[in-house]
Amino acid sequence: MALQEIFTFRQAYDSDLQAIKRRSQFKGLDVMGKFSRDKGYRVENNLRKQILTHENMECIRVPLSGGASIKGDLIFNKKGGEKWEAEVKARADGFKKIYKWKEDHEVLIIKADNKKALAILDLDDFITLLKEQSLKTRLRSKNK
Repeated sequence: MALQEIFTFRQAYDSDLQAIKRRSQFKGLDVMGKFSRDKGYRVENNLRKQILTHENMECIRVPLSGGASIKGDLIFNKKGGEKWEAEVKARADGFKKIYKWKEDHEVLIIKADNKKALAILDLDDFITLLKEQSLKTRLRSKNK
């Protein structure tokens, strides 16, 4: 293939890719690459397995990861307890500062201006709390 043909093909490919991205953004969809999609699946599945290692816990991975009527990536609960919907985010180095801040503490509390404070704790510690009491019921009644 001549250099000019390769260049023309590349221009056509790039313009098609841009058109696909514009259409998907217009429809409210993000174009996700296979690597990102596969990484998300692996992380969600590994977290599901980690939750299931705890006695009396149930956990499912939401098909289409929140793209359907059920929002969130994982749904888990203590058997017979209320269900929790969890959104899973994974970054290579994106949360480095949060991990650094939490390093020597059981819980990290973060707060942005005009937002509610968030408590960050290890997943295993959260599951232990969840199993010991009906935490979600207490939190809901407290917020009313």
